[in-house]
Amino acid sequence: MNKTYEMTPEEIVNCPIYKTMEIFQGKWNAWVLFELGRNETIRFGELKKAIPGISNTVLSTTLKDLEERGLVTRIQYNEIPPHVEYTASESAKDLKDIFQAMFRDVPLHTIYDVYIDVMSGAHTEPRPAYQRMLNDCRNNKLDLIVCKSISRFGRNTEEMLKTIREIKQYGVNVYFQLENMNTSDSTSEHIMTVISAFREEENRSRRQNVRRGIVQKATTGTSKYYTKPCYGYRRDDTGNLVVYEPEAENVRLIFDAYLQGATISQLIQLLETRQIPSPTGKEKWCRRSVDQLLENEKYIGDVILMKTYTPEVGAKRRKNRGESEQYEMTDGHPPIITREAYAAVQEEKKRRSNVEIVENAPKRTGRRYMSKFSLQDYLKEVSE
Repeated sequence: MNKTYEMTPEEIVNCPIYKTMEIFQGKWNAWVLFELGRNETIRFGELKKAIPGISNTVLSTTLKDLEERGLVTRIQYNEIPPHVEYTASESAKDLKDIFQAMFRDVPLHTIYDVYIDVMSGAHTEPRPAYQRMLNDCRNNKLDLIVCKSISRFGRNTEEMLKTIREIKQYGVNVYFQLENMNTSDSTSEHIMTVISAFREEENRSRRQNVRRGIVQKATTGTSKYYTKPCYGYRRDDTGNLVVYEPEAENVRLIFDAYLQGATISQLIQLLETRQIPSPTGKEKWCRRSVDQLLENEKYIGDVILMKTYTPEVGAKRRKNRGESEQYEMTDGHPPIITREAYAAVQEEKKRRSNVEIVENAPKRTGRRYMSKFSLQDYLKEVSE
C-alpha cells in the first residue's frame, strides 16, 4: 500500500524544488542569472543591453535581491566615474544541480537549455528564445519541454496547437506545470484547445474592459494621459502641466532651427554642440526623439489620445489614420510653441518627406531633401 509522507515546514523550506521556485518567482531573475552565467564579469549597462525590456530600476532591484540570496557577487572599484561589475557566485553556478533535482523522478533527463522571452506570447515570430527552442527540437536536441502554463507557451490557440503538433513529430512532448498536463496524453490536445481558447477570450474581454475605462476617461476629460508630462513640461502640485523653462528653451530652439532648414541630423549636432542632454539624460539624442518632438501637439497646448491602436488581440500597434476614434483636448495647458510655428513645421515635414500615404499605407518615393542650413552660422546667430 502506498503511504503519503507529509513534509515538515523545515523540510519544505530546504527542498530543492521549493528553493528553485522561490529563486525564479521574479519575472527577470532567471534571465539575469542566465546572462551572468554566460559572462565571467559584466557591467550594469552591458547587462541591461542584453535583456530587452528591463528598466534600470527593475534590474537594480533584481540584482540586489539576487545578491542578498548569495547568487550574485558585486565588485566595486574605487574609480571616478564609479566602476561596478557583477558576476555569478558559486551558488548560482550550482543551480543546474537544483534543476536536476526537480527531475530526479524522470529517468534519463538532463537540462539542455533554458528559454526565456519577455515578448508577448500572442505570436511566435518576435520571440527569439522560443524560435531557438523550436530549432533545438527540429535538430533532435530535446525530448521534453517543461513550461509553467499553457498561456506562457502561447496565447494564440491556433499557433500553439500547430507548434505542439510539429514538435511531437520530432518526438518532443511538453509538460505544463500549472495544468499538470503532458502532451504525450492522447486527450491533452482537446483539453488544451478548450483551456487556451478560454484564456484567449478572457484576455480579449480584459482588453475590452481596460479600453472601455480609458475611453470613458478620455471622453469626460479626466484621463491622466491628458496631463502626462513630456520634455519641456512638469506636473505641478495639483497635477496640471506647467512649462519647465530650462527644457522649453531647447524645444523652441529645435523648432526654430528646423524652420531655418536644419535636418534631423543637423538638429542632433546642434544639441550636442550646445551640450544639451536628451530627454533621458544621455549625451546623444536619437533621431526618433527629435522627430517625435517636432510632431508633438502638446507644445501648442493640445493633447490627442489614441494616436495608435491595436486591431485585435496579439496584433502589433499601428498608427491611427482614422481607423479608430481619437480624443482631443485643446488649450488644456500652457503652450511652448505658437500654433503658427507648429503648423509651419508640420507643413515643412510633409514637404521634405519621401513617404506618401497610398491606399492608407505608407509608400516611399524617390524624393530627397537637400539642406542649405549652416550649423556654424546658426550657432553664431543664436549666441549673439
